[in-house]
Amino acid sequence: MVTDRLTRGAGLESVELDGEAVVFEIATGRVHRLNATGAAIWRLVDGSRSAATIAASISPDRPSDIEQFIAELVDLGLVH
Repeated sequence: MVTDRLTRGAGLESVELDGEAVVFEIATGRVHRLNATGAAIWRLVDGSRSAATIAASISPDRPSDIEQFIAELVDLGLVH
């Protein structure tokens, strides 16, 4: 799992709509829709928190679920 402070990938634009987030990859044209939990995670990816810190604040009882989702964001290149 990523232990460093997380930042958003370069070349992304995002907007929140009705509690969800839409992330647009400018170079590829790909669009990613994040549900309310994903949007909450996205808001916390600001360079000041690690995956573990974000996971604990979103879901203290099941942080591994959040860490797994963050790992997926990393795999997609949305988060570093």
